[in-house]
Amino acid sequence: ELGDIADGQFTLIWDAIVDRLVTFPAYVTLFSNAYPGTLTVDLNMAHVGGAIAAFEESAFFRVDSPFQAFLDGDDDALTGSAVRGALEFYSPSSHCSVCHSGSTFTDGAHHNIGMPQFGPGKGDGLGGDDDFGREQVTAALGDRYDFRTPTLLNAELTAPYGHLGQFSTLRSMLVHYRNATQSLQNYQIGDHVTDASLLATQVGNQADVLATLHPLLGGPLNFNVDNMLAFMEALTAESARDMSSVAPATVPSGLTIDQ
Repeated sequence: ELGDIADGQFTLIWDAIVDRLVTFPAYVTLFSNAYPGTLTVDLNMAHVGGAIAAFEESAFFRVDSPFQAFLDGDDDALTGSAVRGALEFYSPSSHCSVCHSGSTFTDGAHHNIGMPQFGPGKGDGLGGDDDFGREQVTAALGDRYDFRTPTLLNAELTAPYGHLGQFSTLRSMLVHYRNATQSLQNYQIGDHVTDASLLATQVGNQADVLATLHPLLGGPLNFNVDNMLAFMEALTAESARDMSSVAPATVPSGLTIDQ
């Protein structure tokens, strides 16, 4: 039934999704428990989004990491290399904690960190293969090539890195930060991407990206990659290493989950 609705009619699409969900009694019960006092006829996509967000927070927010243990008073929770990496991370000269701030290691904002562009893009630029990032939302030229700062929690487990997966390893992502300008100019897609269909799609927009590069990345950063990597790995929660228990055998619609 969604196929009969035009792609741009978001409100109609959302309403149709909610109408579909409430045909399943199990979903009605779950929504009733999540939103006491809300009638089924008053449910909308905001309720669905809130429920999904609550699930994501409870299921995926894992902080039982060595770094958290260190903060909680265990002086032996971090290796010497991780301690040195933490000191460099929070050093004013590295600038890391400016954007990767707070308990979730993200300011929630958007920044241009000099990432290469490849793939089909978003229809921006002269060839239509580029992606102007946050500018698509704000229409502000200064937001071009800005992308949201990701959390660093459990980053060890989330390869590849970058909004397109530009870097295959956490180490190579850290090396990029050491000198973003040089990294972008010398980037070889074949060194990081294995999908053959993407290898010929790199966009030659390096000069344009560097024109709005975040000022804190304008020059080389002097930090030890090995120590910084050790600190990044210390942000990995032990419970996040195996999350197979998060997926249920079935969902309220009765469909099975292919694990």
